[in-house]
Amino acid sequence: MRFCLPFLATDLSQFDPDWADEDLAVEAVVFDAKDLVEAERWALVQRNLAEVAGRMPPGRLLFHFPVNRANYVEDEAVRRRLWQCFELADQFGVAGIVLHSNQIRPVEEWTPELAVRTRERFAEFCVHLRDRLRHAPFWVGLENMPIMGNYGRELDPTLVFPSDFEGLCGGQLRVTWDLCHYSYTIHVLEQLRASVLDERERQAYPSLREHGLFDFLDLAPEIVHWHFSAFRGLARTQPGPDGQRSRCFEGQTPWAASLPESTYAQLLSAMHGLDHVQQVTFEVAEDDYRNRVNTRAVMRWCAAHLSAKRPATAPPR
Repeated sequence: MRFCLPFLATDLSQFDPDWADEDLAVEAVVFDAKDLVEAERWALVQRNLAEVAGRMPPGRLLFHFPVNRANYVEDEAVRRRLWQCFELADQFGVAGIVLHSNQIRPVEEWTPELAVRTRERFAEFCVHLRDRLRHAPFWVGLENMPIMGNYGRELDPTLVFPSDFEGLCGGQLRVTWDLCHYSYTIHVLEQLRASVLDERERQAYPSLREHGLFDFLDLAPEIVHWHFSAFRGLARTQPGPDGQRSRCFEGQTPWAASLPESTYAQLLSAMHGLDHVQQVTFEVAEDDYRNRVNTRAVMRWCAAHLSAKRPATAPPR
């Protein structure tokens, strides 16, 4: 399982050419739809992608399609850029493209009925996606979202739980599984069961399902790529006594997370058990993304746990 480092596709200073010599992979991340639809920024993305592709060995470049304001299902301009990203992936030898469902709405707009209709519409689009990818030399990994946005103000319930992926994948349309997102989702379910989150909070979630922490292994044949980090905090949709909403912080190290460090060690062991998954991207928050202090620490932590030859299977579910 090769370690992979992300960098902003609009900021080449975050990319280090020496990573190729360290046997690392890289994931070029487009953050916002403006980087797609604004001509100058899109040209910059293409130039940077070409530069990195020329420096990385084959199979070690991934591309992350944007989430913010990038609803390719409904927005024709964004959808055209998605097809162009497929062309660029073919041209530059990109191994895979990470793709979210991109159906984000404010919390107050969601209803259970809207969540069902949205997923049905997305499932229809996935049929078209699979056909579009029929002869592609790269995979597209649908990524799971957390059950709630970090600030408790918006969410996308389309792809959250393992069961949400049922019937969507096939051929080159596969799964990128984000362990930070899913561990947070399970944490929220536990807080709901324990009534830490009250009924008003519960009503903010339009699509709740019963799942366990290791149920993502049900998707094992479809998983082609991991995202790994931890989280800290709990995003509340209602203000507390001080009038403030608490929030969630993604990209934490396993030893600074809300869940026990041992939980992430177990998740790492489960990940390592899927030999066919070749790369794990460390989406770890940094003060300076030109100096990956926290990411390097997580990489050392993972290497130490993997070299300890812990069982490469998850606990019973």
